[in-house]
Amino acid sequence: MQLPSPPKDLNENTILIRLIDGISFRFFWATEKLTPHDTQFRPSEDTMSINELLAHIYRLTVWVHSSLKGNETEPSERVTSFEEMRKDILSELEQIKERLSTFSPKQLSQIQIRQLPFWNMINGPLADILTHIGQINTYRRLNGNPAPKISPFTGKTYGSN
Repeated sequence: MQLPSPPKDLNENTILIRLIDGISFRFFWATEKLTPHDTQFRPSEDTMSINELLAHIYRLTVWVHSSLKGNETEPSERVTSFEEMRKDILSELEQIKERLSTFSPKQLSQIQIRQLPFWNMINGPLADILTHIGQINTYRRLNGNPAPKISPFTGKTYGSN
């Protein structure tokens, strides 16, 4: 996965879409080539495993997406394979991006999350997703399977042109 070209215009929608692009990019590479052993890893008993982090990220993405649709819901717990969860999260992020591209600035300003202005989505669930992606990267490094080294600026592996 590579980052798409930056948008030509700078406005509320393109900034948010680029944020989702960054989240998708970081999530893709943080979860690339995870093994079943990795997904069960937790650094201590009082932390979530990578699988549990993935389930939490999934719930956050569904929550954001449903808020954008105007029917804010949080999904119920579900048990699924790592591969299916990863695919579903990437799909939810793509759908969020597509939905954001349809809003005017006025429509965007009217969206709420937990009866709070839309902008709380950034410092709430979207920031939380980024935090958990960082945890996945750390956990897999602790488990001996570090994520591929990909530049968040170019989208290429370090050392490639």
